[in-house]
Amino acid sequence: MGTKVNKVLKEEKQVEVDEIYKRRLVVYFAIGRKTKLILNYLGYRDYRDVIKFLEGIPEEIRYSDKITFVSDAYINYLNLLPDYVENCIIVNKSKLKKRIKN
Repeated sequence: MGTKVNKVLKEEKQVEVDEIYKRRLVVYFAIGRKTKLILNYLGYRDYRDVIKFLEGIPEEIRYSDKITFVSDAYINYLNLLPDYVENCIIVNKSKLKKRIKN
């Protein structure tokens, strides 16, 4: 296991899965909410690319019972996250941010 994976497993409770896009380019990313460590990223907006992206996140993190994956309601995440991640919660991120501040 790499140093980054060890640090995430030790310090994180949540990993955020999200995407940013402009025109046809999409960058999917998985980032530790506390450590800000990028665990995986991939460009292009395609269902198969989301699968590659999720498969690229280290298994030790995807199947950890200590880490919850958090995402918005993007349709590909709704369909795919439960198949590739042990503990996932799909939330409205604005509600999550309000909960974290309180």
